[in-house]
Amino acid sequence: MDRRDITQRRWHDGGRRSIDSRRARATQGRRPEAARYNGKPIMISAFAKAIAQLPEPSFRKVFVKSFLVTLIVIILVGVLAGAGVEYLWVTYDLWFAGWISGAAGSVIFILALWLFSPAVATMVITTFFMGEILEAVEKEHYPHDVPGEDLPIGQEIFVGLRFLAVMIVLNLVMLVPYVFLALVFGIGFLVYFALNGYLMGREYFEAVAHRYTDIKSTKVLRRRERGRIFFAGAIVAVLFTIPIANFFAPMIAPVAMIHIFKGLRAA
Repeated sequence: MDRRDITQRRWHDGGRRSIDSRRARATQGRRPEAARYNGKPIMISAFAKAIAQLPEPSFRKVFVKSFLVTLIVIILVGVLAGAGVEYLWVTYDLWFAGWISGAAGSVIFILALWLFSPAVATMVITTFFMGEILEAVEKEHYPHDVPGEDLPIGQEIFVGLRFLAVMIVLNLVMLVPYVFLALVFGIGFLVYFALNGYLMGREYFEAVAHRYTDIKSTKVLRRRERGRIFFAGAIVAVLFTIPIANFFAPMIAPVAMIHIFKGLRAA
């Protein structure tokens, strides 16, 4: 049966959990979701499960598609950002315009690629591949739970583009502070991780939670667990800056957040 065709009747317990009325009686004697973490901290368990599931056949197809689409979009964004900055500087006849159009053009491209890749990857994954990722995780770890519901594609695209715009604008605004804090105080990267950790933690969490609960319940849970969600986002932001790991970060992040959401909702 397709996940879109499942008719569900749910009620909410203070924004903390959603219960399918058709399965409530059957699940009363089952252990809560939090028990599945076997006493491990939610963060460690969630990211460990996400990494362990990457080699599975059910993930390979999703990973290849999402990786190719994300790579194409990141390159396009990097090229456009580099070309845009170079055009502005050359247009105003700055004394270093010739230098910018040469060797520094490559530096601008690389900087744009590094700065915007987390935002683009997050937007692509949460907009186009979240449903497939959810299905693979649910089959492996939560086969008896109520499955998440796919969101309308128009809503996903709007939310994804809005998030992309916010991340790009904020990182551009913070670019000079990043450099200043890195050169003067040596904490530029910490500010980068803090800002992008908050944004990515919120985006990935809401992308997962909206498929299981309503908007109001999602906000209640996000505010209650904002510290853990921020910490999860910061881990993802760090993964995006580590060579090799940054190729897998777009897949690790949503899978880990599914486990985090399940654990926090049941806590």
